[in-house]
Amino acid sequence: MDYNIILEGCNCTGKSSIYEEILHNGLLGEAMIGIQHKNRMPPKTYKEGKELNEMLLQESNDNKGIIFDRHILSEQVYAPLLRGYMPDYIGSLETRLKKHNILFLITADHKTVKKRYNNKHNIPIETILRILGAYDFHFLICNYPIKFIVDTSDITPYQALEMIEQLLKTLIENTDKKSKN
Repeated sequence: MDYNIILEGCNCTGKSSIYEEILHNGLLGEAMIGIQHKNRMPPKTYKEGKELNEMLLQESNDNKGIIFDRHILSEQVYAPLLRGYMPDYIGSLETRLKKHNILFLITADHKTVKKRYNNKHNIPIETILRILGAYDFHFLICNYPIKFIVDTSDITPYQALEMIEQLLKTLIENTDKKSKN
């Protein structure tokens, strides 16, 4: 695979389930390496956050064929809402992302998120809903080179995988057409 797939999104939107589907089924007929930094999440301080996100940038720019369950955009959302600091370095990191890093914001409507919510992360539902809105906002202004939204309100993780594959096929076809012209 000539791309990295970056899955971002609030808890209870299906992001990790889609990640597991891609690891299990591959993407466009190809297996992918999965990266989750659960052992380093969440960063506790501004310094830890900056170090982790610089490492994520390096990993995603130096490699292809990786699927990320969370990436730089998460820090932009979670740091001010849950950890009490502003990650002012994120915009600079995003501008250095290479074009083979494709962002998919996995989202769902408020009603769906509430229905899926089980408080396994000990975060109040009100905060989860604020996080959901923050992802929508930061997705619109982020500097990822290629980005898509996948709404899982009424679809299964497997259907979301099919949607991601269709978006990638279209992207690859359009890229091929441009390179031939």
